[in-house]
Amino acid sequence: MKKQSYKGLVAIAVVGAMLSGCKLIGDVEYTVQQDPVQMHGDSVKVSVTVKFPEKGLKKKASAEITPTLGDASFKTITVQGEKATGNGQTIAYKPGGTVNYTDVVPYSPSMENADLMITGTVKKVKKKFLWKQKKLLTEQLSLLTW
Repeated sequence: MKKQSYKGLVAIAVVGAMLSGCKLIGDVEYTVQQDPVQMHGDSVKVSVTVKFPEKGLKKKASAEITPTLGDASFKTITVQGEKATGNGQTIAYKPGGTVNYTDVVPYSPSMENADLMITGTVKKVKKKFLWKQKKLLTEQLSLLTW
């Protein structure tokens, strides 16, 4: 009787698993409070609401989110699933959740015609992935003096 080799089948299964991947974070919705982003005096304020849909963040996953405008990076916030370890804001798996983000940075000339972008990383235990950069607004910075 001839033994059948399962190496080919295992290789196909491994490649299929790698290509389908483990989706740690679902389709996230972003809402920018001021459109266009406004400059007050010598600083720029950004307020963003990030909405995670139902089952949008895996229970053991965490994400670091950083908005950028031109060369300037705003503060990074951390969100995490229900069972993730860390000190970020917890997002429930079943109902999803919302994170409100506000930060102020000093104005720089690179912000004038820059896009407001979101970037970051997603991790689960020891695996870390870059979060696909997303454009929130194509900017014409509004200059207001207070």
